[in-house]
Amino acid sequence: MNTPKPLYRIPLLAISIFSAITHAETIVLEDDMDYANTSSLRSKWSSINSSPSLASELKFTPLPLSLENPIPISGKFMLLNNGIAYRKLGQTITTDWTLTARVLFSSYRRGLRVFLLNDTGEEGYGFGWSSQNPDQFDGNGSVRITKFQDDDYDSWNTFRGSQDFEAVNSGHPVTGYKVTATPDSDQHNANYDMTNWHDMMTATLTWDASSGQLTLFINGERVSSHQDTEFNRFSSIYLRGNTSAYFDKIVLTVSDH
Repeated sequence: MNTPKPLYRIPLLAISIFSAITHAETIVLEDDMDYANTSSLRSKWSSINSSPSLASELKFTPLPLSLENPIPISGKFMLLNNGIAYRKLGQTITTDWTLTARVLFSSYRRGLRVFLLNDTGEEGYGFGWSSQNPDQFDGNGSVRITKFQDDDYDSWNTFRGSQDFEAVNSGHPVTGYKVTATPDSDQHNANYDMTNWHDMMTATLTWDASSGQLTLFINGERVSSHQDTEFNRFSSIYLRGNTSAYFDKIVLTVSDH
């Protein structure tokens, strides 16, 4: 029997995003990928290079491939299939914002990015998660804040962002299963603790309009920050991911003041 999709665990520092929204916060977008089918998903998310699809389970592919695959996790997830998906917000945001995504990989050597950009999709800020190899970053992959400025992209390969800031350990198992050892000379092989699934990773990026301060939280813990004052108008959400990158929930809130 498939393991039921775990209830959403709210980041401690960003609790107002998903529950108990106060008068100071407004939800601009909340998408939990609860679509009936792929066509319904594509009616909300436009695409570049490759159209997104709706998956009903998350299948972990361990390395080495000879390992027995665990039971897939049931749910509804967006897969980008080496492509870009974007969604116009219908408004321009100029006040403080908080962008949150629940994400996970089904294998290593993959990457994903989440951006809040302007109306033309040419500039803004976001964050990336690179799964790396099992023997890197404790099997957790690296996360980083990213500045985006590009008016000439047409595919997954060319849509990357103009400046990546410091890469730090995400602190969250790339596939949800903790790497316990990399036992041989092949850096791609690993042993995993298959008895404990750590859920999807919750990444939250905040932007302070007055200072340009960007702060990245992983599962409620602050891991990185950077200050940049170049961009201050945001109108669309862009997602980029490999075939093994799963998106479970996207939420954007803004400050009312």
